[in-house]
Amino acid sequence: MAARRKRRERRPTGEELEIDVERLVNGPGALGHAPDGRVVLLDEGLPGERVRVLVESRHRGFLRARVVRRLDPPAPSRRTPPCPVVSLCGGCPWQALSYPAQVEAKLDVVVREVERACGVAPEVVEAPVTGPEWGARHRVRLAVRRRAGVPPEIGYRARGSRDVVPIAACAIARPEVVAAFPLARALAECEPSVREIELSVDDRGTVRLCGKTHPTADAPADVDAIHRRLLGRASIESNGIAYAGLVIEQGTAGGWRLEAGDVLQSIRVAGDMEIGVPAGVFTQVNAFLNGALVAAVVAAVAESRCVLDLYCGAGNFSLPLARSGATVLGIDQDERAVAAARASARALGLDDRASFVGRVADADGLAGLSIRPEVVLLDPPRGGAAEVLPAVLAQRPPRIVYVSCDVATFARDAREVVRAGWGFSSLRLIDLTPQTHRAEVLGVFELTWERGGPYRER
Repeated sequence: MAARRKRRERRPTGEELEIDVERLVNGPGALGHAPDGRVVLLDEGLPGERVRVLVESRHRGFLRARVVRRLDPPAPSRRTPPCPVVSLCGGCPWQALSYPAQVEAKLDVVVREVERACGVAPEVVEAPVTGPEWGARHRVRLAVRRRAGVPPEIGYRARGSRDVVPIAACAIARPEVVAAFPLARALAECEPSVREIELSVDDRGTVRLCGKTHPTADAPADVDAIHRRLLGRASIESNGIAYAGLVIEQGTAGGWRLEAGDVLQSIRVAGDMEIGVPAGVFTQVNAFLNGALVAAVVAAVAESRCVLDLYCGAGNFSLPLARSGATVLGIDQDERAVAAARASARALGLDDRASFVGRVADADGLAGLSIRPEVVLLDPPRGGAAEVLPAVLAQRPPRIVYVSCDVATFARDAREVVRAGWGFSSLRLIDLTPQTHRAEVLGVFELTWERGGPYRER
């Protein structure tokens, strides 16, 4: 095999420009134009500000530049961020923008991306769904920094690098999560191989830790001993937070995984409906708005009788849809998620309406299912639904409801849906991640024509 070509380091070109910041982009970052008309992508800046920039690199059709100085008074929407490490941490690049302006900018980014990709605008752009802009995340991922002679520190990754910015608190996390930071530090002290910790709290106030080790690390000799040590520190060092259990796993697919304590968490998905979610199974980071997202999906499915829920996870949408009267088949590649969804369906008395199976990702597999769905619901990971979309489109469902956490892949997949004959009925932003450029998007597509003629009811 030929030696991998060393990536050439891009250095600043030395060119400096004065730029008017025009809008924010899906990046994060901002956009403006050079005096000669070239598009300039900026690392920061708010609409309405004039900045001096240093050009970092030239590309076909645009420049990348770093802001070195603001020249005019700040934009009216600029505010002082409450986080003391916002200039170092890469997690919340939009903190300097007032929250109403964040929502407006995020919706603008979503609509632009979608219209550019699809060539058509959604028939309806619904009003954005928002919640608290601070203290909303029930799950955070902390990196561990280890230095000789000092206790391990926990924090977030620095902006644009793998360095760790130590933190003592977090403005976007729920207070219960912040109160449990000492438990995360204790886990880092107990197990030297842990390099990343996911800390989450459920709707009953119990805290769970998931530690990930180096890919070559050996399994801890006694994870139960670590669990007992954390139990002993919980009431003293985490303000009475109810610590439940931990998972430690090797940082490679198919590696070892050890559990101690109660790692099944209870997540409220609709009204009084709670589902059990095992460690490692996906949940939305914003528990406050997950219920609103679920309600929007149930409304989008409307009175459809048969729903195919791809990427169903632990039943976040499937089970509320079943309670609303639909018959739902949920499919997910994660066997733990499928098992948890089945267990929740039995506990809720919905196993006659909601069933769950393993992954079915090709046209033959979907064609072999015993149902012909009126609605296909997609909620894929960040990479989008490209692997299953051809099979979904081959089924010609009357309606496709698509939930996405990535605007670019949603726009890409929406283009294929529209080209295949579905109308773009509606688009809605649900702002699960304030202070960031990331957007949760809900798109609804209605089948408007069949190959060889207009759409006909089955």
